[in-house]
Amino acid sequence: MNFFNRLSFKHRILLGNFLVGLLPMLICIICFMQVFVVSLEKHNKELGFRQIHEIDLCFSNYLKEYQVVTNLIATNPLIQEALIEPDYKNKNDVYLELYRVTEGMRKGASISLYDATGKMRWGTSGTLEGSRLPIRWGVLRKACENNGMVLYDGNQNQNGRNKSTALLYLARAIKSRDDVAGYVVIEITASGFSDLFSSFTMNNETIMITDSFWNPIYSSDNTYLSQSVLKSFAKSFERENGPTLLKGKNTFSFLHENKAYNYNIFLTTPAGITNDAVNLMRAIGFLGFIVAVILCGFISFLLSRGLTKPINELKQAIKKVENGQLDTRIITNRRDEFGELLDRFNHMNENLQLYTEKLVERQKEISEIRIRLLQAQLKPHFLYNSLDTIKWMAKMNEIEGVVDIANDLAQILRCSISDNQFIPLYRELDVVESYIAIQKIRFSGKFKHSINVPEDLLDIEVPKLILQPLVENSIIHGLRDKESGQISIIGKMENGNLLLTVRDNGCGMPPELVDKYNQADFDKDEGHLGIYNVSNILKLYYGQNYGLYVTSSIDCGTDITVVLPAKRSEDKRAEGFNC
Repeated sequence: MNFFNRLSFKHRILLGNFLVGLLPMLICIICFMQVFVVSLEKHNKELGFRQIHEIDLCFSNYLKEYQVVTNLIATNPLIQEALIEPDYKNKNDVYLELYRVTEGMRKGASISLYDATGKMRWGTSGTLEGSRLPIRWGVLRKACENNGMVLYDGNQNQNGRNKSTALLYLARAIKSRDDVAGYVVIEITASGFSDLFSSFTMNNETIMITDSFWNPIYSSDNTYLSQSVLKSFAKSFERENGPTLLKGKNTFSFLHENKAYNYNIFLTTPAGITNDAVNLMRAIGFLGFIVAVILCGFISFLLSRGLTKPINELKQAIKKVENGQLDTRIITNRRDEFGELLDRFNHMNENLQLYTEKLVERQKEISEIRIRLLQAQLKPHFLYNSLDTIKWMAKMNEIEGVVDIANDLAQILRCSISDNQFIPLYRELDVVESYIAIQKIRFSGKFKHSINVPEDLLDIEVPKLILQPLVENSIIHGLRDKESGQISIIGKMENGNLLLTVRDNGCGMPPELVDKYNQADFDKDEGHLGIYNVSNILKLYYGQNYGLYVTSSIDCGTDITVVLPAKRSEDKRAEGFNC
């Protein structure tokens, strides 16, 4: 580990890529054969288990269908009556009923009706009527002793097997008033089994079915082992719930026991992979390892060199930025992730440089504003005190007009020199009322005004003196050539924001001026300084999403809307005015 830590980044990448490229290949060469054989065996096992389940499901459904048929026959009143009467006259009716019930079920199997003595009365095959089956042993004895359909190995009564030989009997006793009236016997031949399992024996698989005592019933390759051999073979399986497995040299054998119908299924499938295939894979693996060593060394060298070059360039550029060289840029033609990283560094450095310049500029502006504010605060105090003296002199001489102007102007100045930067909306509207009162004396009869603000909005907190400059703009610029002007102040809520609109019916603004004021940032305009100041105050307090929105038409008037977040003021409304 110490040796690796002492290596440079380039050599680490070179060594790491070399090892990463070779170790997997080496492990694959060592483990490939075992993994391949195991996975192939696992696949064959899963395929075999699935196939034997499908065979069992197919055969059990096949037996269920015949079970339904035997139930229908055993409970058919016509068939019961015909079996009880030895000389039943309407034989054709029985044949028709038998063929109707067994429609679609006669391929590879024959259905026969026997009376209580074991004599065959009717059947769907060419077996002659009158042939007999013993009732004291064999399939009829087993059917008599059980309720429902029973399975019986047909090979116990046969010495040879061919396609027409009955390999399996399905039988059920037909009872009338609790007495055996006869039997229905279904004989399944080798051709019937072959048709049933034809889709499962396409890849050299062998299917063998035995009864619960390991007597062979059917074998797909016509190889019938003895009962003792099958018993011994069954003991070799690993017993678990469901199908069990026995692995041979070149085969897999599966065993499934069906308890519902008392039969067993053996399935034998080819297994594994040949020795020739194993040797071929070993040769290919060794050749691949040699090629991988060569390619891995070459690619690792190119990759390590390609990775370390942009990192070194970035490292040197960062050192220059640390030393204050904010104009440092990295020239690159790469279009990969490293190229994107270097481009982002250049972009970040450019933004940092611009931000630093703006920050210095902003600090200068803030310093100048603070100086002007300090200077401006001295003038209103002196002016306010002077106005107060004029007001009392006018009162003493009973000059009411001067008293009103001085009182309104004093209220405006008192609010402007107040330390409170935010006031309730109703106080801001009081300031506007005082300002309009002064202007109405100056412009007597030239305009009217109205304030339409819902009562529930009056306690919302707003920056002080944001409406007065807009009203002043409407009076001075909008209504300068109007003899019957109208100024309206409208307030409403929208999406959680307070919207205050100052509307006039004056001369309007040119479209280019409207577009300018509706931009996020616009330059100071000597003619409309109030709009510029109000917009900047709102953006400084609330962010770029808030400010002013202007709509105007030439000779139709102008709407200037203030948008700010609605925040309730804790200040209680009181009589009079006190900012």
